[in-house]
Amino acid sequence: MPTSECEPTRVLSSAQIEQFIQDGFVRIDRAFPRQLADEGRAILWRDLPCDPDDPATWTQPVIRLGHYGDEPFKRAANSPVLHAAFDQLVGKGRWRPRPGLGTFPVRFPSADDPGDAGWHIDVSFPGPTGSWDERKDFSDWRANVTSRGRALLMLFLFSDLGECEAPTRIKVESHLDNARFLESAGEEGLSHAELDKFAAILERPGALATGEAGDVYLCHPFLVHAAQMHRIQFLVRAVLSHHGDPACTRAGRAQRVEHATIVGAVVAWLNDDETWQRQHLGHASQLLQAAIGQRVMRRLDAWILRRGLEHVNMRVAGLRRHGKRGARERAGITHRFGR
Repeated sequence: MPTSECEPTRVLSSAQIEQFIQDGFVRIDRAFPRQLADEGRAILWRDLPCDPDDPATWTQPVIRLGHYGDEPFKRAANSPVLHAAFDQLVGKGRWRPRPGLGTFPVRFPSADDPGDAGWHIDVSFPGPTGSWDERKDFSDWRANVTSRGRALLMLFLFSDLGECEAPTRIKVESHLDNARFLESAGEEGLSHAELDKFAAILERPGALATGEAGDVYLCHPFLVHAAQMHRIQFLVRAVLSHHGDPACTRAGRAQRVEHATIVGAVVAWLNDDETWQRQHLGHASQLLQAAIGQRVMRRLDAWILRRGLEHVNMRVAGLRRHGKRGARERAGITHRFGR
């Protein structure tokens, strides 16, 4: 999606981009006007089977509303600020504009478990036994290391969300763990059941997706997150899709989403056992070849220094030598992401 002349070309600072790569998400304040959030919320209340002024009618913990292409939702999803951020994180011409937003899980105060508050990452395509109609069969839907069909996970806030309004929970840096976990499964990927099990036991610092109506969280597609219960909330989780054939992106043009995936896989590789390293040396070399020229090695060095992992410096140096030699032998190698 090309940037129009009236759109800003850079809305994320270098620090925000680094946060996205390291933490797996970044919040954009006032990504779309609050007025659009108010108009959108009025449309949602119109379609809910309850009265906004009568809590006695709020009898369900969560009510799911479908996709909305009304003007407030279309404009919110395609604000100039967000388009510029997509270009920075995904790359110009590498994402598809959204025609609207949905689905909306509208949450209400309730003692009942809504049944959808577990830790997970979003899956994006059916496996061999699955169906593209997820209403018929969702059991084999999955994700893979190239994040097929998914460039970003986005959280659009259509109401103010403080810590007491059940904001989405996030496991910070969990996208790095999932990059490693999915790498071992290749193009076939892993089912949502396998990924959910891994997400539930993963130990990472927590964060809450708080903010004001009009704020948007842009998240790496591998970021582990979960809903909460017992509060009223208007939030939509949306997906930004790839445009064209991102599987053939040249290494020198890979963007920040790919940077985060590369860093996650390589850092995990550096800390693994020696047997695994010997078996996967060739793949780690390809990851580093994709990183060379993209400043990913600089980010990897910074990651190591911040955590005091001096013991892996020798491995990094060895990988650099191996990666550069392989790059010279196989000039023009591509980094496959998003197929």
